[in-house]
Amino acid sequence: MLSLFPKWLLNSNVYSLSVIDLEGRYVFVNEYFKRKFNFLDHEIIGKYFDSTVHPDDVEKCRAASYKCVTEHNTVVEVQIRKPYKEKGKYLWTNWEFSLLKNEENQILGIMCVGYDITSLLDAQEKTQEIIQTDEHIFETLTDGFCILNKKWEFIKISDSAQQTFQMPKGKILGKKFWDIFPKNPSSNYTKQLPQAMKKQVIVQFEDYYAPLNVWFRIVAHPSQKELIVFFKDITEQKNAQEKTSNPQDKLEIVLNTTSDSNILIDKNYKIIEFNTTAQKLVEILYDKKIAKGQHISEYLLPNTEQDFYDNFDKALRGEIVEKEREMSFKDNLKIWFLVKYMPFRDTKNNSTGVIFNVIHIDKHKRIEEKLKQSEYILKAIYHSSNEASIFISKDLKIIYYNYLAKETIKKRFQKEIQIKNSILDFIEQDFQEEFLNSYMKSLKGEVIEIEKRYDERDWLMSLVPVYDNEQDLVGVSYNMREISEVKKVEKRLSDTQKELNYSNQLLKTILESPKGSIIYALDKKMRYLFFTNSHKETMKRIWGSDIQLGVNMLSYIHHKKSKKQTQEYLQKALEGSYFTEIEEFGDYELHRMYWENKYSPIINEKNEIVGVTVFVIDITERRNSELKVTQQNERLQSIAWQQSHGVRKPVANILGLIELLKADLDFDTRQEYLSYLKESTQELDHIIHEIVEIANREDLKVMTRREYI
Repeated sequence: MLSLFPKWLLNSNVYSLSVIDLEGRYVFVNEYFKRKFNFLDHEIIGKYFDSTVHPDDVEKCRAASYKCVTEHNTVVEVQIRKPYKEKGKYLWTNWEFSLLKNEENQILGIMCVGYDITSLLDAQEKTQEIIQTDEHIFETLTDGFCILNKKWEFIKISDSAQQTFQMPKGKILGKKFWDIFPKNPSSNYTKQLPQAMKKQVIVQFEDYYAPLNVWFRIVAHPSQKELIVFFKDITEQKNAQEKTSNPQDKLEIVLNTTSDSNILIDKNYKIIEFNTTAQKLVEILYDKKIAKGQHISEYLLPNTEQDFYDNFDKALRGEIVEKEREMSFKDNLKIWFLVKYMPFRDTKNNSTGVIFNVIHIDKHKRIEEKLKQSEYILKAIYHSSNEASIFISKDLKIIYYNYLAKETIKKRFQKEIQIKNSILDFIEQDFQEEFLNSYMKSLKGEVIEIEKRYDERDWLMSLVPVYDNEQDLVGVSYNMREISEVKKVEKRLSDTQKELNYSNQLLKTILESPKGSIIYALDKKMRYLFFTNSHKETMKRIWGSDIQLGVNMLSYIHHKKSKKQTQEYLQKALEGSYFTEIEEFGDYELHRMYWENKYSPIINEKNEIVGVTVFVIDITERRNSELKVTQQNERLQSIAWQQSHGVRKPVANILGLIELLKADLDFDTRQEYLSYLKESTQELDHIIHEIVEIANREDLKVMTRREYI
């Protein structure tokens, strides 16, 4: 591929050269490109171009590349922002994209040639400010500068510009540009400047102006009213590029315009040229001076000789050899270098020697070692995860996976997972559509979790978006975890919960089933822990309240006396007492109800009182039966008294009168005794009627106290 490029471009210190394959990866860059952007990645070859371009300019590059591929002979010019060493800042660069083919007309990729225009654009911005503020400072600009109005008339020009044009300001200001610089179909300025004015776009180009024998680099910046033109004399740079006829001149330019250490060695291992960096490096590391004509072996470290000669021979055969080496010097000094062996050819393309290039990369390597250590730790964490994890790119390719993922995939699919495989190769057929939908959602920032069952085992799959340090989404982490045991535990818990629910319902049914029974439980703050429906209905009927769990029972009782009495009973139970209270409801004259309240403290496993339970039973029927028996006993007592006291007198009178009537009595006496007998008999009859009446009475009153709850 090197033979396709002119040598001045390969070794340029002005132009960056890169070749990008049709997949967007770097396959070649020149040395200037490497030095300019090696802070991004020491090994740029194989990396995708979008890692070295401002995110907003990526699509611009793709469009330019597409045009080159579809229109083979087209050269596309684009302005691209490239990352700068200072984080967050970018360099403005101008590039030309064209299609690169080999001798067989096969497409090798897109050739990109570019140069830095940041300083020009910065100068342009500064000059615009200067124009508005200080005419004197404007005149001090070193680069050529002029302003044209819409009529193409010069309205301002810098001192340096009049010197370049070799014409005084008085003969330029007010004159038309095309009168001083006539249109020339073969010149770039004839095409580019009108384009900038018409399309209101910035243009940058190089042009040769024959009347002055000068090469210019020109940047034109349009505004609504004028065109600002910057130009710089680059004749010396152009002449340097064209010095390809003399290899020695070319060598001197290359060696002395770089910070690398470069030594040119002939076929006999003799030093024929070196740059100042090489001279200083040898003095520092070897305590001696390098000299032309000396054998290179005098500057080779022990145990490196054979490696040097092997690589030297490869370079003589046309190869470019690169190696990173940690070299040991005196005082146990160890330094990392990037060592390159590059063939050097004469004008007939014959290999005449080797350029031995050494770049100091110790700082970079030390940082790299730390990063590798960090990477080792991160990988250890990644591989020790209890989840099978696969990192997927934005085009469904596998980028990385941990050990558990490898084992899981092998068991599930009976094949090995490989980087760059499509993840769809390891997704079940019936799951692929759902997986793809979830994957697209994850690329938009969502975290997706899916449960699936395969081969009698349960799996939890998750797709999590992955971001880089700049918070740009770079892919998706696909994680798999077998949850069969978890599902079994969940099922046991579910079954247990069902059993508990059933038991609770059964207990509640049992508690609700006794007719006339009420049960409720309160915590130490007298808040409801539990209550039966019958208690809820009773509280609604008595107090008009819909009671709720967690609410203080006393807040529902609106009668002060009843609230106080209830609070005393509950507090007594909370202090540890077990007791029963009979409470009465209703009216003496109508219907009265009786309730038996059994108060019991609730005691936990630590023997601490944590609440109170109240069992309330309707004992009205029992109480009425007891009252009825009492009433009956009272009636019987009354009858017995009547029998023992009221009946005895008339019966005794009757018995005594009967005995008297047995005697021989005269008529009048007999009649008198008979009247007494009749009177006693009537008295006895009256007493018997009273006894019957007492036995049949239902309106006996048993006076009891009246209370309200």
